[in-house]
Amino acid sequence: MNKSVFALVITLAAGTGCATNSSVYQDLPLVSQVQPGMSKEQVLHIGGQPLSESERANGAGTCLDYMLAKQGQQQAYSINFNDANKVEGKNFATCAQASHQNTRKALDNMGGAGGAGY
Repeated sequence: MNKSVFALVITLAAGTGCATNSSVYQDLPLVSQVQPGMSKEQVLHIGGQPLSESERANGAGTCLDYMLAKQGQQQAYSINFNDANKVEGKNFATCAQASHQNTRKALDNMGGAGGAGY
């Protein structure tokens, strides 16, 4: 197989792994029951031990990584906590992916890193 075609196939396959059909997972307890403001203890009671826990990129709080599974599919899922250990948000992505997405959104809202507005 031609190397460029092979690279394209790999790129497309990797890209489809990022697409999420979140409706598949809506009835799972971590998705349906965890709400903003809940304590970390409440989340752990609902979801059990996460795959990992990490400091948030901005240093204000932590993030739990889970792997959802249903209908033969798996999906990364993360729950963010503020510095008071209360749920601040949840994402169909790993903690690292969600942090990267939030950083990109912040840069887009600022007009990029090119010093826009000066």
